[in-house]
Amino acid sequence: MSEETSKSTIEQKEEVVATVIQPVIDTTDMRMKTSDSIKNIALALSKAQGQMTSVGKDSQSYGYKYADLASVIDVAKKPMTDNELAVTQGHYLKKGINPSVVTESLMMHSSGEWIKTSLEIPITVMKGLNSAQLIGVNCTYSKRYLLQAQIGLASEDSDGVAK
Repeated sequence: MSEETSKSTIEQKEEVVATVIQPVIDTTDMRMKTSDSIKNIALALSKAQGQMTSVGKDSQSYGYKYADLASVIDVAKKPMTDNELAVTQGHYLKKGINPSVVTESLMMHSSGEWIKTSLEIPITVMKGLNSAQLIGVNCTYSKRYLLQAQIGLASEDSDGVAK
């Protein structure tokens, strides 16, 4: 297969993925954003990461174990506080044909520097849950996923499979 043909195939696959995913989630504003400088927050985060341990998967649901939000916060709280880091998170609901919850996570440093990330999760009907509970599930998942990603905190294993 020539290089030209290969590029064409890759571009075709990217078009298919974009066509399938784009109507569900608009990722144009989901990129990480930062303050103009991140020198101080990067140093503080590096120090905090050196003080953090991995988080255990102590909760279980739907046949797999996971680290719950409280466990992630417990592991991160002291190292972040000691290095003058704070995180605040908020949500908003995107209505439409495919409603979703968007969570924004803002990590701040005492220097005024910041790093912002976002995650959009489509609301999926789950047996036995009402609308408010479905939104709550999305909020909790996204807060945990974003916090772990922002602070570089790994779970003990990440395959999501019960052992």
